[in-house]
Amino acid sequence: MGNHHIDMDPSYIDKTAFSTKEGHWAYKRMSFGLKTAPATFQRMMNVLSGLTGKRCSVFIGDIVMYANSLVGHDRKLRDVFRRLRKYNLKLQPNKCDFF
Repeated sequence: MGNHHIDMDPSYIDKTAFSTKEGHWAYKRMSFGLKTAPATFQRMMNVLSGLTGKRCSVFIGDIVMYANSLVGHDRKLRDVFRRLRKYNLKLQPNKCDFF
């Protein structure tokens, strides 16, 4: 998951502009390097509200799951996956560690 899930407000797109030899570019989605990106992403993770503190913890780019048993962990993991799917948020498998 990351900032690239967050669409930029159209009025701010020109503030992300940069130039290269290939042309002039601007971000249409939140870039990690923007000053408010971490706070904006953390607010976006409020989609897990109601699950945090009971099934997981969220801090910047990490969702940490915890449980007392494998069965409990599996149940909580599925709850978090359902919530992420509901809001069309995706995980990057190469950045995930399970169990």
